[in-house]
Amino acid sequence: MIGLNRPAMLKLVALASALGLGIAVPATGALHSKPNRALVEQQVLQQLNSGPDGRITRTVHCSAIKRHFSFSCVAVSTRSSRLDAQVVVVGDGLRTAWSPLQG
Repeated sequence: MIGLNRPAMLKLVALASALGLGIAVPATGALHSKPNRALVEQQVLQQLNSGPDGRITRTVHCSAIKRHFSFSCVAVSTRSSRLDAQVVVVGDGLRTAWSPLQG
């Protein structure tokens, strides 16, 4: 690869995997009842930290938006970078649309 060393490439692949899994990973049965902010935060945090790199996300904060079962979330990594997402509860899972990273 041009311009990327092996550790940087592995981190990039791990981040892409974690974000890709967040798109359609079913929540572990915890969303059978009416979803609330705290439950969605917990599920998004679990999805982001369940990849091969372990704990990459420090916190997730969500707020409900007007659409039914929709949340606006901000994930903060262990290195303090922020990632915005729109999360919709669909059945027993989460559908997550991540905003592009800036910088």
